Amino acid sequence: MNIFLLVLIAVFSFVPGMLQPFTESAQEETVATNRVADQLAKGLLGDPATPYVLDTECTADFFAGANNPACRYGPGSLADRVGIQSRQNVNISVRANVSETQSDGKDVLCWDEGPSPNQLIELDDGCSPGAADQTVLAIGNTTARGSAQSVTASRIVALNGTDVTLRVEMW
Repeated sequence: MNIFLLVLIAVFSFVPGMLQPFTESAQEETVATNRVADQLAKGLLGDPATPYVLDTECTADFFAGANNPACRYGPGSLADRVGIQSRQNVNISVRANVSETQSDGKDVLCWDEGPSPNQLIELDDGCSPGAADQTVLAIGNTTARGSAQSVTASRIVALNGTDVTLRVEMW
């Protein structure tokens, strides 16, 4: 009888602790964030034969919200295009330091199809959001201060011959 009581006490002591990480964490977002980052870097925004090399036109169209039949993502909302539930908040951006000035490399980029050769420019370095020939390479919700836990996945990819960071954040 004593052994039975000890086992029963042990079960009630350890089972709640074993289940707690699955009920009170951002585990679902962790898996989804990494999956979305991998999908974008390894095929949706480029050719699966050359992972981590993004197609410039598909990338610009993706962030502009345009449906390009030549690209590997379908039409619809951002959640539909990356395969997540609509209740999940997501922000996807391409970041780097592409200017001559010293930076932390975390600047959001724009794709500029202006009269000069097409190029990547930093959002705060001459990009005009809403201009017909410029696309901000960021899409999705913005995180609210003090909001729930967020999970970020980053992938180093090449875009237009430049190493950039593809960042996916979910909460």
